[in-house]
Amino acid sequence: MMLFGLLVLAIFALVALGLAVYFRQQMLLYRQLLESLPDAVVQVSEDDTIQFANPQMKHLLPNIHTPMVGMPYGAILQYFKVNDHKLSPREYSPIELITPNHTVEPVEVRLGNLRLVQFRDVTHRSQIENELGLRLEQLTTLKRVYDELTATLNISTVMMLALDAAVRLSGASAGIIFILQADGTWKMSGVIGEYDPEVVSLAIQNQQGIFGRVSQRLKPENIPDVTLDPDYIPIAKNILSLMVIPLLNANSELIGMMSLATPYANRFSENVYQFTLLLSNRMGAAIENSRLYRQIEGQLAQLKDSHAQISQLEQIKTDMIRVAAHDLRNPLNAILLYLQLIKRFKGGDPERLADYLDQMGEAAKQLNRIVQDILSLERIELLTSSPPGQSHTIDLHRPIEMAFNEQRYQAEKRQLPFTLMMDPLPLWVIGDENQLFEVVTHLIQNALKFSPPERPIRVELTVKNHQAHIMVTDHGYGIPLDKQDRLFQPFYRVKTEFTRDQVGSGLGLYIVKQIVERHQGHIFFESHPDSGSRFGFTLPLVMTPYSDPASA
Repeated sequence: MMLFGLLVLAIFALVALGLAVYFRQQMLLYRQLLESLPDAVVQVSEDDTIQFANPQMKHLLPNIHTPMVGMPYGAILQYFKVNDHKLSPREYSPIELITPNHTVEPVEVRLGNLRLVQFRDVTHRSQIENELGLRLEQLTTLKRVYDELTATLNISTVMMLALDAAVRLSGASAGIIFILQADGTWKMSGVIGEYDPEVVSLAIQNQQGIFGRVSQRLKPENIPDVTLDPDYIPIAKNILSLMVIPLLNANSELIGMMSLATPYANRFSENVYQFTLLLSNRMGAAIENSRLYRQIEGQLAQLKDSHAQISQLEQIKTDMIRVAAHDLRNPLNAILLYLQLIKRFKGGDPERLADYLDQMGEAAKQLNRIVQDILSLERIELLTSSPPGQSHTIDLHRPIEMAFNEQRYQAEKRQLPFTLMMDPLPLWVIGDENQLFEVVTHLIQNALKFSPPERPIRVELTVKNHQAHIMVTDHGYGIPLDKQDRLFQPFYRVKTEFTRDQVGSGLGLYIVKQIVERHQGHIFFESHPDSGSRFGFTLPLVMTPYSDPASA
């Protein structure tokens, strides 16, 4: 969780740094804009002190010989006249102000704590007012979009907000955004107006028309009249002016496309075009940030899963050492005891010597089983970290027949009727034949181990609901109901009056479950005390039983 938190903080820090740099640039542009305006402009603080005055103010009021910054705003108003009386600090438009050389109209604009007073030439009123208002609206919109970017990483929400702003401020009648997916397809993220999303998607995907041209060159285009462009493919009704802008990531790679359209020719001015490019840059960064966040989330989830698996394996190893240390003691002591007896044996009863050797052999077999259980830890680790090893299309008849035939002698030795019933047609699955053989072998061995003589055991292979069903049924001791919930936990061994003498590590069914689930299968069981048990599993078939395996 700490790693996840640090990663999220890093992302937001990068976004915040980008915003700070951007707004610093915007403030510089804002000052340059005010200085480049043909009219005089002052910025006034809340206490009516002048914070900024552009050069035109000096031309407007040449009688002021000291710097205006820091002066009370009311002081400069003394140099204006309105109908032969001086102007008070709170008199504004539509009153015309008279200076020796100019007739101007003061206009106050407020944006938050920002207060601007523009003394503009009335002959240029509409043009300058529209330009300043548009710029302020653009700045406000950019701030709103950036605030949204820092508040959410939901890419659909951010894209619709940006598209709405672009359509509104550009005067467009329609807009559309497409985002490139990881599989190479294009998905529409938002649309306003009468665009045809299918036509646009095909044009981008197939590199056709203006969209194809822009996606190939990775250069935005502002087309005043699409009827004069030979590459134009109709994407909406009554379109003349069109903007198509690629959305790029930090490596200048194409990750999206945005388009704005209007039924009027020469609709998008250079100012509008540049503002849309600025907005598109942030949109590309937003898409990249969202993808990075999802990628980090996925990696964090993988780390959590890996940590859980490693913790589980460490616990299994600890338990295995504890169990092995306990279980190794008895067979080792038995071997050492019989070795001492053999050393003392001097020409006695041969049958007694043979019995000593048999007991040592049984103890050695028990040691071997414990060693195999210890080695099975490696198999468990492999099973929890990777899919089935040697996966091929195999016929389930083969591993089941092999397991059945291998255990036939033990069934006869224990006087247990042992039968095999299988669907006569091939049943094909994707899997590791050796692992599936191990699963069936273990289920049969459990049935043999926990069945008294003359109780039948049946192995079955059938097809149900397009899945292979493998089942081993016995009529043995069964499992008490209160012990069934823990059957597939590692190192768990059911202890009853009939099974307390059976040896084992308790890893068998745990390994069986791991193998079956790695083969996309499902394990099931049913058991009743004194009536027997039925253990089985299902596997998905990759072909019908009547298919030719060569076609797989």
